[in-house]
Amino acid sequence: MGIVGHSYGGPTTAMVCRDDERFACGIGLDSGAFGLQGSDLKKPFLLLFCEPNYNMNAIIGANNSMETYYFSVDRVAHLDYCDIVFTSVNEELRGERDAMEMRNLVTDYTKNFFDHYILQKAVSVESLAYDGVDLIKKTSNK
Repeated sequence: MGIVGHSYGGPTTAMVCRDDERFACGIGLDSGAFGLQGSDLKKPFLLLFCEPNYNMNAIIGANNSMETYYFSVDRVAHLDYCDIVFTSVNEELRGERDAMEMRNLVTDYTKNFFDHYILQKAVSVESLAYDGVDLIKKTSNK
C-alpha cells in the first residue's frame, strides 16, 4: 500500500511509512517533517510543496535510506493541495494555477510514484513535465 498526507498529514504519512511495514512508500503534500528527526523511513518518499517548504522537509531525505524526491511547485498556495480548489469561494486562499491543472498535477505525480514503487511499472515521476514544477533534489542514502 501507499499513503498520502497533506499539511500535518505529511509527517503522519512519513511516520506510518517508518513504523508500518505494510506501506511501500508515501507522499507528503505541502507538509513538514515534525517528529522525524533521526528517522529512517526505509521507504521511498515524495514531497510536493510550494517554496519555502523544502527546508521544512529536508530532514526526511537526510535520514531516509531510500529515495526521497523533492518537487517545488510554483504559483500554488498551501490549500491548493486539497479539495478547496473546487469548493472555495475565497480566491485569496488559492494560488494562481487552474483548479483542474492542480488536480491533474497532484494526480499524475501520485499515480506515477505509486505505479513505480507499488506496481513496479517502468514509470518515473522525474519524467513528468509541468510548467513551474522542479525537482529540487533526489536523495538516497543506500
